[in-house]
Amino acid sequence: MDVRKAPNVVIIGLGYVGLTLSVALARRGVQVYGIEKRPDVVEKTNAGVPHFAEVGLQAALADVVKS
Repeated sequence: MDVRKAPNVVIIGLGYVGLTLSVALARRGVQVYGIEKRPDVVEKTNAGVPHFAEVGLQAALADVVKS
């Protein structure tokens, strides 16, 4: 995907679906903005650490957070 033409996406809720979708889109070059009301989830996500276990998610999240 051409990053210059990539859409911006807002994901409301970074639970099981929202976080994995956000990471998948971000890995494709989409600029993703996540909205989450739980401060602990926001803190972990910003640190690149998912708040639940999913194979491969921690490495992928850490990769997109630092980019």
